[in-house]
Amino acid sequence: MGLFSPNYDRPGPGIDKNTPPKTGLSLFVEIFVREFWQLVKLNLLFLLTCLPIVTIGAAIGAMNKVTVRMVRDIPNDVWSDYWRGFRENWKSTTVLGLLGAVLFGGGFLGLWLYEPQPILRVVTVAVLIFMSMFWLYLYPLLTSTTLSVSGAIHDALLLPILCFYHSLPACLLIFILFMLQILFFPLSFPVLLLCGFSIPSFIASFAAWSGIRKHIVRDQEQQAPSDT
Repeated sequence: MGLFSPNYDRPGPGIDKNTPPKTGLSLFVEIFVREFWQLVKLNLLFLLTCLPIVTIGAAIGAMNKVTVRMVRDIPNDVWSDYWRGFRENWKSTTVLGLLGAVLFGGGFLGLWLYEPQPILRVVTVAVLIFMSMFWLYLYPLLTSTTLSVSGAIHDALLLPILCFYHSLPACLLIFILFMLQILFFPLSFPVLLLCGFSIPSFIASFAAWSGIRKHIVRDQEQQAPSDT
């Protein structure tokens, strides 16, 4: 197997069948360590295909498809999964990416314009935080479930409220990582090049999938027998 190819067939000591499955931080670390070189490959692929405005939405959607498969612990191939996600969802993810750029751009512009008005600034910050949590769920829902665009938008509006204690810390951590890369640029350029986007996507997917699995996938599985 190559440097960037995970070897799922390599023999190992095995796992005791009585060992409880890992969850939370321990599961995050286990998957992250195992998939690190795949995240590097994914980051490079994202940078090569992410043209500002033109393909950024589709590239983010494709990257989310890969990282969701990682956090679901599904064997993945970065190259084929990325291009499959790019092709399958490029229309919706491109439109939503442009919409997100406009909304976030307007929000940050509002922070500057409302500088003399603290109440409006607080409201704008709250709206930006909620939009961040909304987008945390939107792309995984679009690329990893069978929901329509309208259904994904509907559920992405509800999940930040239902999973607030997961959504907010994940968004804050992602914000801090991006701010550190900006503040320390150009020293942070190697990090930006190798994993500056894929790691935040992995964090977002890990946080989002726990809520999607609990409130969306499980509900669909429970409703399936009654629909037949």
